[in-house]
Amino acid sequence: MPDLGGNHVIATADEPDHGVHRAIAQPRLAPKVVAALEERIVGWTHEAFGPWVAAGGGDFAAIAELIPALAVAHVLGLPAGDVSRHRTWAMMGGDILSGTMGPAQLVKLATESGQMAEYLGEHLDAHAGRAGADGASPTDVPMLASLAFAVEQGSISRIQAVGIAVVMFGAAGESTAALIGSCGLRLAESPDLAATLRAEPELIPRFIEEVVRLE
Repeated sequence: MPDLGGNHVIATADEPDHGVHRAIAQPRLAPKVVAALEERIVGWTHEAFGPWVAAGGGDFAAIAELIPALAVAHVLGLPAGDVSRHRTWAMMGGDILSGTMGPAQLVKLATESGQMAEYLGEHLDAHAGRAGADGASPTDVPMLASLAFAVEQGSISRIQAVGIAVVMFGAAGESTAALIGSCGLRLAESPDLAATLRAEPELIPRFIEEVVRLE
């Protein structure tokens, strides 16, 4: 595997580095900031489901992977037009760790991983100078801008910044897609449960927590 800079960042970093990385990333993931994305995510969901419903259904996995990829790209500050690449990259972690890949497939995944890190590095550099400009706070700018600012300030190295972006990209995309898929499967298998949630939407958060626990 290429050195993506993600070997010792966020969850795999020791203190004091872990505290530094967490302080950079956490403001952009604060509950109020994430909640503010709801309207945008609902819009993406309607756009994705429109053709799916019109076609009478189909493979749900594509939608389950698309929405988190759009959300992660938005939080990081990546162009939405690259979502097909984002979706591929966000789902690679499970493939790499699955233990079912042959040598040729592993080489392909390693190549894709290197391309992802290069892509994130280019966009990191493009965001340089945005955080801190005109008093912008970490929650006002994409995470890549916050990471670029931290590099400029000497808090982290550029390779650590790319590594944090790689971790955020894969961890947020794949785990969320798996949760959406598990929720969809549970609802498809339990029409009565689906009807209950439609009638009592305030139960949906508890349903999601249970799917996280069970699946």
